[in-house]
Amino acid sequence: QEKARSLADKFGIRCCSLEDFHGQQFEGAVNCTPLGMYGTADPTAIPITTQQLTGLHWVYDLIYRPRETPLLAEAR
Repeated sequence: QEKARSLADKFGIRCCSLEDFHGQQFEGAVNCTPLGMYGTADPTAIPITTQQLTGLHWVYDLIYRPRETPLLAEAR
């Protein structure tokens, strides 16, 4: 979490832990975890709840396989 905060400070953006995250606080979200990727223990997993997605204007998932991850499908 310290690295994330340092990077956020460098770019002048806010960040928080997943437990404290809610879409009402931010415009968008970037997922950098392997959750939802083919070949992982649970390819249907998403890193946050559907309720936490509420209010986001955009969601970006760095996972490229599958093209539409469970997170992106839920955000849609």
